[in-house]
Amino acid sequence: MKPNILVLGGDQACEAILAAGYPITGVNDLQAPAAAIVIDVRSGGITKSYEIMEALKLALGPRAGLFFAWTDETPDVKTYRTMHKLGFDGSFNAQTPIAFISARLESAIRIQTMSDEVQSRMKTLESFGAPRFGQPTLDKNPRRVLIYGPPCPENMRLAAMLETLGVATIAAMSSYTAFDYLHKGNFDAIIVISKGDSANSIAFCAALRRNSRLFHLPCLLFAASDFESLEVAISRGASDAVRAGENDELALARLLTLIDEKRRRDALNLIFHNAKTTNAIDRRNGIYNQDFFNRHLLEIVERSTQSRKNVALALVDVTIIEQSLTSKSPEAIRKVINQCANMLSRLIRIEDVAAILDNGKFAVIFPSTPAQTAETALARIVAVLESSGFDTGAFTEPASVNLQYEVIELEENQSSDEFMARFGEFMKSNHFE
Repeated sequence: MKPNILVLGGDQACEAILAAGYPITGVNDLQAPAAAIVIDVRSGGITKSYEIMEALKLALGPRAGLFFAWTDETPDVKTYRTMHKLGFDGSFNAQTPIAFISARLESAIRIQTMSDEVQSRMKTLESFGAPRFGQPTLDKNPRRVLIYGPPCPENMRLAAMLETLGVATIAAMSSYTAFDYLHKGNFDAIIVISKGDSANSIAFCAALRRNSRLFHLPCLLFAASDFESLEVAISRGASDAVRAGENDELALARLLTLIDEKRRRDALNLIFHNAKTTNAIDRRNGIYNQDFFNRHLLEIVERSTQSRKNVALALVDVTIIEQSLTSKSPEAIRKVINQCANMLSRLIRIEDVAAILDNGKFAVIFPSTPAQTAETALARIVAVLESSGFDTGAFTEPASVNLQYEVIELEENQSSDEFMARFGEFMKSNHFE
């Protein structure tokens, strides 16, 4: 279930957003929560659209989401850069592949959720004695891009264009060399040049997305004129795909935006990894304790009621299968529960919050997430945990577990006090008192 997008524009923009899989709200429904707003800049121009964006930010306050521009079919790079400097999070037009619109909205909304949760989590952690955290620090090193493809004029031309933008490039002629460079070097993005080998190019993009270390790396595919479908390339793993020579300068400008987004995500990830303090952590397993959970849940709910964003909350009950326990000692049982806690914290998204409430009883907060999406994620997590074997000590067989969970979500127009009261009843009904 994807969040609503508010479209201030004509049928063309509405049809594209719907085709990308996002429900839309119209100009007459400004009170409906929307994760992003798309403004058609073609009629009023950039200056007028910027004024509309600023007025909406002022009127919506914490409910204001991301802002995207809907432009002419062939916007020049100067226009693109101007919109980016004015604060638009990106732009689309009638020629933009639907797969790119879908992926771009999903990525930008995810990073906005991460940014919101960083602010909430830091505030809660400070109340537990953690030092005040500053704003995410973006990587200031020169940007580096790997260009993968056969020796050709496009390779040299793109390298020269990137050099004028202050971007360092390295060329790789084979997929083996490309992955070797990517694993050993610190690259911000990769450009794939397809010259009559579309199947291999798409396979490379797909392999990139399956790689646990590289799947977030922006990937721009430059396709030859005979390339069948840019949509397929994006759906299989490319972040963006264009036909070589049509508007290379604009494609590289979009790539720089994706690089900036990646660096922002990396900075947020670093804060999340360091977001701990002794008083907020259960020392036995390294995840958040119940005191932190109770306080942080209230912080998230209060923020979400102001911004009118979803919050899903899950209670998870882990039961060790007795027949699988070689040793039923308290130490062996505790060892299994601690391993489950560690796995649970690694299987959720970094912006989600897992906490242990009791021995074998956990809670997970999913910020900006509806209940249906949270249940889908939990079903995958449960499948992993229930198919895993857990160490109980030397010379013993691995133990197995069963998991049960229930999910509630913040309802529309529900106050934070009402939700917290409902959460208390939810805890009692699931024997989490």
